[in-house]
Amino acid sequence: MNYIEIITNIIKNCSSDIEFDFNTINNILINIHSTTNYYYGKVVPLFNNDGLQFELLLHHNIINDLISDDKDKVQHSHSVIYHELYHCKEIAITSQYINCGKAYLDETMSTTKMLLFSTAVKQWSEYYAYYNSSQIRGRDIKLSNYICAAEAAVNVLHSKLLEVSDIQMPLFFINDIVKFIQICVMLSAHYNSTHEKRYKNEVDYLKRSSIYNKYYPYLIDLVYVMQELYTAYPNWVSEKTFMELGYKLFSFIKINGITYSIDELSDNFIFIKSI
Repeated sequence: MNYIEIITNIIKNCSSDIEFDFNTINNILINIHSTTNYYYGKVVPLFNNDGLQFELLLHHNIINDLISDDKDKVQHSHSVIYHELYHCKEIAITSQYINCGKAYLDETMSTTKMLLFSTAVKQWSEYYAYYNSSQIRGRDIKLSNYICAAEAAVNVLHSKLLEVSDIQMPLFFINDIVKFIQICVMLSAHYNSTHEKRYKNEVDYLKRSSIYNKYYPYLIDLVYVMQELYTAYPNWVSEKTFMELGYKLFSFIKINGITYSIDELSDNFIFIKSI
């Protein structure tokens, strides 16, 4: 049995463990990253006439670590693979109820409706994948690494809105806000799944922070909401519920007296001052 066959069989066995059909994976790519585009694993869903398929991209270190003698490396590589396979499983389940392909195909997210829907679909998938894969091995999560950038983006946005009544923000500002949402979802998943002290400490950090404690109610609400969704999944799946989740995920910007245009969801994404 050659190297590729060994790796493929390991991934196939992982798929079987979580009751996911390995045959829906279209390809397994070994990714040699650049420093500006780094990830351990990534799933690309392919929505086509032949049905749903996936490309599974794995960093070459993950591939090598799968057959390492170092148990810590083996555990880490397995957690990455399980995480990506849980993404596949979630997307396969969700796509039975709604057309979630547009959330992955429309990368510009240039409209209010698309941004809220796309963020909700993708972050639900992250919660599902992290909730399950963290039971194998959890990730190190530091809110402070993301909250500063999100706070800066919100503060710039707030100052701009003091000058004009509404504004369309550049995508890089929105990305900083979405990254904060992502880390809160990731923390919620680890917190609810593992109950480890290190994740409780991160939640408590936000509560104790004299600067950022105003975001604690948002985070703790997300912890409860995401777990309720996980418990009831997939019975709640609909575009309407994902839109409601999108509103919930972006609700933290209202803390600074900011909201977004909802009069015409097909318009460009517009932030406005809260009344």
